[in-house]
Amino acid sequence: MAIKTLGIDLGKRCFHVLVVDENGKVFIKQKLSRTKLIEFLSKPYWF
Repeated sequence: MAIKTLGIDLGKRCFHVLVVDENGKVFIKQKLSRTKLIEFLSKPYWF
């Protein structure tokens, strides 16, 4: 699976993350706090 798009909606208190694969299917859709966003982006499967 290859990630085509990673979208992050920046809010005051939370962040919405959307990940779309090469087929256009939504792979991940989450609402995260600032701390959880940092943990989420540091995971090795993004590379």
